[in-house]
Amino acid sequence: AVNKKISGNVVGMTLLGADVATGGTLHVEVIAIGPP
Repeated sequence: AVNKKISGNVVGMTLLGADVATGGTLHVEVIAIGPP
């Protein structure tokens, strides 16, 4: 559970960085899928 949470946070931060580059489209997808 701890490892999953850590990897989820890493993915979340990666998507957040990509979100800035793409203008927010990935951020909407993440919300639709659920929290990382």
